[in-house]
Amino acid sequence: MLRRADGLVIAVLLAAALLAWAGVSILKTRAERADCVRVYVGGKPFAEARLDEARTIVAEQENGCRNEIEIADGRVRMKASTCQNQLCVEQGWMEPGKVSKRSMGAHIVCLPNAVDVQLFASGADAPDA
Repeated sequence: MLRRADGLVIAVLLAAALLAWAGVSILKTRAERADCVRVYVGGKPFAEARLDEARTIVAEQENGCRNEIEIADGRVRMKASTCQNQLCVEQGWMEPGKVSKRSMGAHIVCLPNAVDVQLFASGADAPDA
């Protein structure tokens, strides 16, 4: 038989699950509307660009790490990296509207070089590094 405390615990757990689902839905929606990309190096903002402007961002660090981020045709990718495993390069193109199908969502991450590429919508709050 359920006691009053059991019902309260169940209600709190359901509310927490609902809030978590709503938070994830909001973040996905923002990434799907993205029109800009921000690059972080070592957790600090390095560069920002619009997705409708073709360009290459080169992140060269003092320790010899180097990443090339290419923006073209409204999408972005890690074109080249000095990291050994090349997982960041293998992630391929990231574009709004297809973020939910990517395992990394709205990020391309190069862990060995501490580089994070994020999609975001202009006018929205800056994404957290």
